[in-house]
Amino acid sequence: MEFCMLQEKVAAAFTAWRRKDMILAEELADVVLYASSIAEMVGLDLGREVQVKVDKNAARSD
Repeated sequence: MEFCMLQEKVAAAFTAWRRKDMILAEELADVVLYASSIAEMVGLDLGREVQVKVDKNAARSD
């Protein structure tokens, strides 16, 4: 269910962005909250995983 809610919030954020709607920040915050909730449910440290991904992306040579 959390994944479905996350997908709904991503879609709402996209719509807000397309319409240049002031609620974009609120919708993006919801995306972060749902992603954090899913990570917590499965025992992941999302902050650590984000840092690992940032470091991995920085090391790429595009």
